[in-house]
Amino acid sequence: MKTMCRFIHKPTKVKAGSPIPLTGLAQVGVGGLGKVQVWIKPQQDGEWPKDDPYFTKAPWQDAAILPPPEKWGGGLPGGKLPPDVRFFTAEGKPAHWPMRYTIAHWATLLKGMVPGKYDIYCRTIDNGGNAQPMPRPFRKSGRNNIEGSLITIEG
Repeated sequence: MKTMCRFIHKPTKVKAGSPIPLTGLAQVGVGGLGKVQVWIKPQQDGEWPKDDPYFTKAPWQDAAILPPPEKWGGGLPGGKLPPDVRFFTAEGKPAHWPMRYTIAHWATLLKGMVPGKYDIYCRTIDNGGNAQPMPRPFRKSGRNNIEGSLITIEG
């Protein structure tokens, strides 16, 4: 399983001067999760250079990886995992977060955007420093492309 992320909430239109909340999920694969990043690219900047298909030279910004849930749900007494569950502390909290083979939520708030049309992207960086979709891009390795979307900021 590879580390990758997707948007959950991304507005399509916002008014200039309004903060823009972006949220998503990160799938944590065997490489762990070091960070989640977003990039907002003005469409007037034109096409991205063909020799950089994974946007390695883009000005990515770090997003916050949200902490684990306080209550795990699923009918567990008190919403807590039993104390003998491996990789969890006696208090029922993960020994480290995010754990491999889990899903973590992430969020960021974009501010100061001027009117225009933008492409927004999100990606992960694993604990080894590999940016999504690397080290193995697409062939025979699942769907881990960098997700992009359009946002319009109105004046």
